[in-house]
Amino acid sequence: LGVSEALRRAGIENFVEPNASIYLLAGSESGRLSMWELESDGTCRAVNQAEDFHLARVVHFFCIPSGEAAGALVSSGADNCVKVSFFDRPDSVPIAKHIRSGHFLPPCKIAFWTGGTAGGSLLVSGGPDSQLR
Repeated sequence: LGVSEALRRAGIENFVEPNASIYLLAGSESGRLSMWELESDGTCRAVNQAEDFHLARVVHFFCIPSGEAAGALVSSGADNCVKVSFFDRPDSVPIAKHIRSGHFLPPCKIAFWTGGTAGGSLLVSGGPDSQLR
């Protein structure tokens, strides 16, 4: 699907491929992850839901657009976990490949640390518990 004028007006653009599908993901209070495919006419269709994506509220998530981990979904939840998940197919639920816990409060900031010898491959999380993991 190309980016239609309706999607462009909403601030949604496809930065990967001009004709690739665009998906919208949303986390819920219950830990559910819902996915929709945005159509070129500005409408959307429900694709799938992951009911227990996190055991509590989804706090933060982002997708990695490029590089070795392109397509990965990095998320944190009120269950004090950080997950790195991958989609087998665009219409499937994400499969958690890496789960990290240890925070005492939900981590609300997740980023890749670009310094040191890790070269951008070290995932760092932090939050109101003042811990950096």
